[in-house]
Amino acid sequence: MKSEKIPIFIILSMFLINIGWVSCSKENTLEIVKNPLEEEVYYIVGKLNQGNMPVEDVAVSASGVTVKTSQDGMYQLPVKKKGDYVVSFTKDGYIPLTSSVTIPGNMHTGSTVSLPLQMTKKNATVTIDPSKDTVIIYPGADKLTSIIFPAGITNKPIEVSATEFINGAMENAKRASFSTFELEISGMEGTLPVEIKNQAHPLIRVGNIVQYAEIDGQWTLLGDVSTFDWGQNVLKTTIQSSYVKHSIGPVFEIVSTDTSLESLGEVTIDNLGNLSSKEVEVMVKQKMGWEITTNMDDYYSNYPGLVDDDCKYTTATLYRVLASINGSLFGIDETDLSLGVAKVSGDTKMEVKCFARVEDITFRFILFFQDIWVTHHISIKKYSGVNVEFDYQYGPNHTGNQE
Repeated sequence: MKSEKIPIFIILSMFLINIGWVSCSKENTLEIVKNPLEEEVYYIVGKLNQGNMPVEDVAVSASGVTVKTSQDGMYQLPVKKKGDYVVSFTKDGYIPLTSSVTIPGNMHTGSTVSLPLQMTKKNATVTIDPSKDTVIIYPGADKLTSIIFPAGITNKPIEVSATEFINGAMENAKRASFSTFELEISGMEGTLPVEIKNQAHPLIRVGNIVQYAEIDGQWTLLGDVSTFDWGQNVLKTTIQSSYVKHSIGPVFEIVSTDTSLESLGEVTIDNLGNLSSKEVEVMVKQKMGWEITTNMDDYYSNYPGLVDDDCKYTTATLYRVLASINGSLFGIDETDLSLGVAKVSGDTKMEVKCFARVEDITFRFILFFQDIWVTHHISIKKYSGVNVEFDYQYGPNHTGNQE
């Protein structure tokens, strides 16, 4: 059978047509993708310090998810749902902490809640000699407490590890703390009489002091404290040896909380006119921490007779009390935070707007000054997280999705 030869120009024409068809098909196909930032995920974000030094390799856990802090003490814990969470912080050699946070119902996906905390190394064990007073003094400029174990509390030496620390922030708390400490006792069971000495002022003092212990993972009220010697700044009390964590401090009340938004800028991903998708990492400046907004000169003007040293002494106690409420020392920190990679479909412009949530909180304390009970207020500013908003614009080629 005789075959017919196809002219070469026909073959070339078919080849070029085919190439042109493939090329045009590729250029005119709109790439539709799912934006990872729109997936339902929220972040609990914070920095863990001891004093002003970051603590790395702390395990941060909530709802079955665990991450570890980086070299700079930062962590970013993803959670999938809105609601209440209990977050735990653990590292060998440090006091374990828990803290409660809430992902608000009106929060957009990708938003964050900030939770910076103070970690504390456990102190070495001390042998209590029953024949004499033993004083454990906490090291560090931010530690204001010592525990005195009086002579005769036991008929044999016992081993005690006592460490003062700042507990994790607790939502809806109704008390603060002059002193929170972990007390591990070996060789004795039952109650143990102790004297707790902390920094307070004999002329100006907080009323309604209460004593708490952590029992089965919950802070439990043990009772009012009525045996505080303000002249010596010493509380004489008894400690249940089976209770490891203890807290002594004033009752307080939150009388107002106002939340506002502070712009942190925006990230724009402009892909209008393009049919292929585009990826960009979204970075934001995350603020966290707290500061006092009350004018302290006005604060102390309510208490005539206090000299400068008195005011400094009282301020140190006030900072300590507020630290126990917030879980971190005084100060505002700022760090770069990645919200992940945004991926937009072709012919789309996306704006990611970020806002810091700022809480203005006013606390009410009962103070006792010159034999008069005085109700006083202290206000703070607290950065509690980042709200994220998304805006989209679509080009004419993005059919079916114009807004």
